[in-house]
Amino acid sequence: MEDKILFLKMRNRLKYRVFYKKINQYLDDEWSISINRDGSINACRYYECAIDIKCEYAEQDQLVVEFCTGKKDKNSNLIYDGDIAQDPDCYENILIKWDEDDASFRLIQGNTSNEFDNCIEIIGNIHENPELLEPESEE
Repeated sequence: MEDKILFLKMRNRLKYRVFYKKINQYLDDEWSISINRDGSINACRYYECAIDIKCEYAEQDQLVVEFCTGKKDKNSNLIYDGDIAQDPDCYENILIKWDEDDASFRLIQGNTSNEFDNCIEIIGNIHENPELLEPESEE
């Protein structure tokens, strides 16, 4: 039974999503994505064009891979690197980032870095909602 639970927990750690800066959106199932041994990413999308099938290649420097943390927020949504969250215990939004030094995903709030639990709520991500990290102005 413990092996099955461990497998279910680890299964989410292998998930990732890819943001394509050029079109300002995450790649969907129409794209074929591969991550090479050297860490580079290839992405292509096949489509029909008149009497032929064409392949559109994404520009490698425009792709950002974000890995799943393996955890879920309070609404059972998977949490990814680059997500922006709200914590009920604080008043600022928090960025989820991979920390190379600690080899773990951390909550980044200003100059502070902390571990996180499932009481946070994902409200956006760094690419589509960067304004969520801007300090709120008092009017």
